[in-house]
Amino acid sequence: MIKIKSNRNVIIVTCFLLICFNLFAQTDTETNSLSEENLQTENIDKSLQKNFVILENIANHTLNPHITSLSSDSQILTGLYEGLFSYDPISLEPCFAIAKEYKISRDKKRWTFTLRDDAFFSNGEKITANDVKKSWIKLLATPTAPYASLLYVIQGAKEFSESKISSDEVKITVNSENSFSIVLNKPASYLPRLLCHSAFSVVNEDLSISSGAFYLASDNKNEIILKKNKFYWDERNTNLEQITFIQSDDPNESSHLFNNGDVDWICGSVNTTILLNPSTFVVSGEFGTAYLFFKIHEDSKNNWLNRDFRNALMEAVPWDDLRDGYMIKADTFVYPLQNYPSVNGFSYTDEQASIQMMDEARKKYNVPKTKILDLTLDISENGYSDEKLNLLKNAWQKLGVNLIVNRVNPYEYFAKAHTSSADMLSYVWIGDYADPLAFLELFRSDSSLNDSGWKNKEFDDLLDEASLASAENRYSILAKAENILLDDAMVLPMYHPIAINIIDLDCVGGWASNPFDLHPLKYIFKKEVKTKIQNVVKK
Repeated sequence: MIKIKSNRNVIIVTCFLLICFNLFAQTDTETNSLSEENLQTENIDKSLQKNFVILENIANHTLNPHITSLSSDSQILTGLYEGLFSYDPISLEPCFAIAKEYKISRDKKRWTFTLRDDAFFSNGEKITANDVKKSWIKLLATPTAPYASLLYVIQGAKEFSESKISSDEVKITVNSENSFSIVLNKPASYLPRLLCHSAFSVVNEDLSISSGAFYLASDNKNEIILKKNKFYWDERNTNLEQITFIQSDDPNESSHLFNNGDVDWICGSVNTTILLNPSTFVVSGEFGTAYLFFKIHEDSKNNWLNRDFRNALMEAVPWDDLRDGYMIKADTFVYPLQNYPSVNGFSYTDEQASIQMMDEARKKYNVPKTKILDLTLDISENGYSDEKLNLLKNAWQKLGVNLIVNRVNPYEYFAKAHTSSADMLSYVWIGDYADPLAFLELFRSDSSLNDSGWKNKEFDDLLDEASLASAENRYSILAKAENILLDDAMVLPMYHPIAINIIDLDCVGGWASNPFDLHPLKYIFKKEVKTKIQNVVKK
């Protein structure tokens, strides 16, 4: 999922805790910040659960799970919709949700799911196996659905999405009211992790009707209200009666609202210097990478179609200066998971070599040595600073390249990225499941997440090979695929992002720092009344 950077220049951190680089070591309950005690719900005071207020940056939300890929939308969607599986709040491992069990055939291609009997939509209608099928078919039929291609592992899904066959020919078979089967093109051991994502939720034809722990009560300017779904299968373990999302881009206002107890959790801009309780400042590493990438326009005569030109630019990048100031620098694209092989990344700068490489590329493709080559970079308004971009501009100017930067409104930016005419774009990508494929899928030729337009058969073949490999060999194969992506000079890795949240874990339970910075709303509860602290005005 895409994370929109907020302008947090008022966040002043004088002392950072060390961030664990092996993010998914947190699956060990001894090291996870959400203890079993914090998840314990037996002695909850029901009188405290009337309303939980979350403050975020001003945003235009898209609460259709089929068409959004923004992390800010995903947080709200954890409460509104649910699929076969959901995320464990501690480990992020898949938990049974609407499904209660599944079986896999001997060849690992046929999966049969059984739904729980007590799964209902928020209007009281029973959720059936046919509802799951209709939801997935609708996802595949949506041209703007970013995650649709992840279901191409199902036989016929890709062909249906491309209007080559009918929906009846997709290998999703309803066996009974509570059971359905799918047949895969190849084994996919990661499927339960993938199906935790909100894109694969069960949706009603009327999107105002939810399948999750809450339903959308109102959606007004700068305020969204969710209320408890009384028909939800796990309603007895959902504690909050209401969740209110409010919005502000004023960090001082946000901090004052939190200090006064009017806000329970801030996931937007904040001025930490005026927070009354420093322990509420929670910093964690995210399973993500911030990067620039080239966009391939095959119908053009653009020089950036050729890897020789791109590699010359990479050699000239002043990597140390460009990444200076970021806590967790990234020289590769895939976040380095435990047991994932080391991949040679970008950290070496050689100005003379880059000039020579550019001269050779110009000669090879008959481009005059004196011709100025324009390179257009579209970037979000709240993206990299002019200082960082000038480092690239100055380095590439020596190669006869003119970097043209266009800043775009962030919400328009991501909506138009797929059809952008720019030569380069910038993303902060948070992996949706704990696997290298959560990153590499962005560059698979037929992926609906592929906004780059890059196609490489060897890369695609390695991803297919990895799906058939043993667990011990799979990561090695995926690392080879990443090497191809880097050798082709398609991405400029910058840093691995960090998540900053303001929350008092002495007063809030069911919330934990995690690598996705995604917090399932159904588990959250209030533990005690927060004391109101009056603002102190200094004369």
